[in-house]
Amino acid sequence: PSALGRVLTAFAARNAEGGYCQGLNFVASLLLVVVPEEEAFWLVCLLVEDILPPGFYTTELHGSKAEVSVLTQLVARYLPNINPLLSRWSLTLEPFAFAWIMCLFVGELPLHLLLHVWDRL
Repeated sequence: PSALGRVLTAFAARNAEGGYCQGLNFVASLLLVVVPEEEAFWLVCLLVEDILPPGFYTTELHGSKAEVSVLTQLVARYLPNINPLLSRWSLTLEPFAFAWIMCLFVGELPLHLLLHVWDRL
């Protein structure tokens, strides 16, 4: 298996409650670009176990759903023109926000901005 496969397999074995969840592969792959494999594994563990809300990458996704709810409330409050634009096309922010949050914005933000966001976690 690749380094990414080994990191995710090891994490799933360590974290029996949640195992592997879609979106974690984006996070782990970015970490593997900037740090060695073992360090990437431990950083994934640190993120999921100590930094992100409980249940963020579990089958129920309670933590990530809570983050999506907070983001949609913040957008409604501070960017009130967004929801009417989405409504015009029968869309809501939730599916977009869920995708952004599940991958912790990897692939959604330029790398320099992404790392700045991650520094604030």
